Amino acid sequence: MSQIELSETLNCYSIADIRALEAYAIEKQGVPAIQLMKNAGRAAFDEIKERWPEPETLHIFCGGGNNGGDGFIVAGLAVDSGWDVRIVDLSDPSKMSDEAASAREFALQRTNSVVTEVPDLSNAFGIVVDALLGIGFSGELRGAVLQACRAINQSWMPVFALDVPSGVNADTGACAIDAVEAEVTISYIAAKRGLLTGAAENCVGELVIEDLGVNELSIQTLQPHEILTEDLLDEVFPRRFPSAHKGAYGHLLIVGGNTGMSGATILATEAALALGVGKISVATREPTLAPLLARIPEAMAHRVDHYNDLEPLLNQCTAVVVGPGLGKDSWAEQMLLRVMEEDIPLVVDADAINLIAEGKIEVSQERICFTPHPGEAAKVLGISASEVQENRFAAIAALEEKIPGHWLLKGNGSLLTRAEPEGSAAYLNITGNPGMASGGMGDVLSGLIGSVLAQGYEVEQSAKAGLFIHGAAADIAAEVVGEISLKATDLVAAVPEVLHAPGFEDVLD
Repeated sequence: MSQIELSETLNCYSIADIRALEAYAIEKQGVPAIQLMKNAGRAAFDEIKERWPEPETLHIFCGGGNNGGDGFIVAGLAVDSGWDVRIVDLSDPSKMSDEAASAREFALQRTNSVVTEVPDLSNAFGIVVDALLGIGFSGELRGAVLQACRAINQSWMPVFALDVPSGVNADTGACAIDAVEAEVTISYIAAKRGLLTGAAENCVGELVIEDLGVNELSIQTLQPHEILTEDLLDEVFPRRFPSAHKGAYGHLLIVGGNTGMSGATILATEAALALGVGKISVATREPTLAPLLARIPEAMAHRVDHYNDLEPLLNQCTAVVVGPGLGKDSWAEQMLLRVMEEDIPLVVDADAINLIAEGKIEVSQERICFTPHPGEAAKVLGISASEVQENRFAAIAALEEKIPGHWLLKGNGSLLTRAEPEGSAAYLNITGNPGMASGGMGDVLSGLIGSVLAQGYEVEQSAKAGLFIHGAAADIAAEVVGEISLKATDLVAAVPEVLHAPGFEDVLD
């Protein structure tokens, strides 16, 4: 799970929105730019003192932009508080803003422990403060800044990054080679979206949000990305009445389990049952029947050899999951084609997405949740998986534009398209952990979403709930078995614990 306190923020923003918030504070709230810089420096130093109460040596790397200005403020404050400060000044004073130049002067009036070349940190002790590059960075590191980032990463000292670790694109989550790997990042004004998805979390460490007194609700033109929290679940899992019966909680049909791929279908089925769907049918091939029924006697398993055999099953169900263990042979194509002809809520996963990407099946309705991983998304878009990961926000917007529907791009900081009158805001999920990098996790996710969908909820609402619970169950399971040993079946077993976790119990009462 991303190390961020959910009580601190419910939204994250593009860099364009962050700049609009900053401009609003200066132009409308009347906060001088230099005051914002002083507030940022003060907030950073207060956070440093809280984490390291005893004065230590601070190695403060300052660049030439306003991020460097924040670092110079930290340096001056630290000297005034009796800390040993060593400044690595990589700025060009002739190109600095007035505010950054003023901050630099503030620091240099207090210490002469300043170098303008990257020092050897191999035998150094203390704490590194990274104030080299800010939110305007993109591309790759170069020159002295590259040398500095390498030196920081090669040291044994903890790193405290100001606003964004140098080398991380705060808008997309892409990380340059040798981007700074921080232990803590203090992010100003609001959470930057790129720090919560993709590879960025490898560098961000614990994320602390400091709003600097800027009211993010003051600007109506912003397009925030909403961070999913457990609060959304109170709309999806109301308390059941004593008169409840299975017919009131939907009937999910799972289509998959081609020869040799029964495991994916079994995982999706178990996950769906864990979230309370009333009835579940599985349309599959003959070899899958025995292992499925042996493992899950609650499921109604049906051998389906021809697409016509799906007719009675489709007439009974309230939602369909198609894709887990589907394969890409003629049988798979038949099944997917027949399912797509129905106007019924769908979860489309795995090989079903691959078949659509190959142009073998046309998408004819919009009540669909597609759940691709980056590789599958890349096939749909005709680009590489690395290009998807370089800008996940752009990728998910492109997916929705190419094929209408609800797209859930899996991975660290999973993204879900959001129904908006204008713009391309998304939902972002920060539950989950690296232990989920193993087979079967996506099958569990499709089963969870399908379960909620079958119970009568909208596609977007179902995807939000399934996505959040999926990651939360992984976090609970990892506490027991560890991230290395985490398996997809562990997630299914942990779902009941998510539903009875502190805070969520109140939702069910």
